[in-house]
Amino acid sequence: MRKQSLFVKLYLSAMLVFFASIGANAQVTIGSDNPPSQWSLLDLNENADGTSSRALHLPRLDNDAREALTPNADAQGLMIFNTETRCLEFWNSTEWISLCDDVPHPVRCGTGGVATRMRIGENYYYTHEFMTDGVMRCWMVQNLNQGTIGGSSNGIWQHDIATNRNRGLYFGWSAAQTACPPGWSLPTASEMQDIQSVLTALPISDTSPRRFWHTAPYALAGVRDSNGWHSWGGLGAWWNSSILQVFVVNSNGTMDINSGTSSLSLSVRCIQDLE
Repeated sequence: MRKQSLFVKLYLSAMLVFFASIGANAQVTIGSDNPPSQWSLLDLNENADGTSSRALHLPRLDNDAREALTPNADAQGLMIFNTETRCLEFWNSTEWISLCDDVPHPVRCGTGGVATRMRIGENYYYTHEFMTDGVMRCWMVQNLNQGTIGGSSNGIWQHDIATNRNRGLYFGWSAAQTACPPGWSLPTASEMQDIQSVLTALPISDTSPRRFWHTAPYALAGVRDSNGWHSWGGLGAWWNSSILQVFVVNSNGTMDINSGTSSLSLSVRCIQDLE
């Protein structure tokens, strides 16, 4: 016990000397004996010429872990790597800001059939990339869940079994036209065809990534019309921006574009606008 106590005291003394030297010098190099640059408080390099073969690895947090931090205004400048959006983010004293937002047409959504959750407006949605007009963009593979439920009064419905909006809402044609968050919009028929090309490139099986196109938790199956709820099952259908056209996802993963009527209430899946 005496030896262990002596070791602890020596360790603490060494740490005190180390931190005291940091305080005295105000500038520190980690990785080599090189002096820190004149502009830095902390300089990371490992070679004599000041270069490095390795990089700084920031803390990796998913959205839930990031939200659990609950920083306040004093935490401004805090920085993390978000493992869900695959972007660097910093806390500006009131909210998390993604550095990807300054990149033209960033691709930070899912790829290869694996959906990635990202923040869109005030909510988080699972997304996937697709190529359209020569630009890689993101689209929601998860149904929109924002809007005030008002039924026939404003054309936004919630099915009884879709508790807590975990599968999104149904939108009438008029409500769907303004439902997407800023920076996102309903896809055109042409863009839907580009989305379909992504789908057909994925394998078909019960466990394949195609399931997020038409099954929970990503999709909201079925439709609602003036006679009530219909086709609650494996099918999913949502609006595009063309007049009364409906994008239908079949249970086998294939897609069709059909004619709709203004009496229908369907899912909405927005796509990222071109900048």
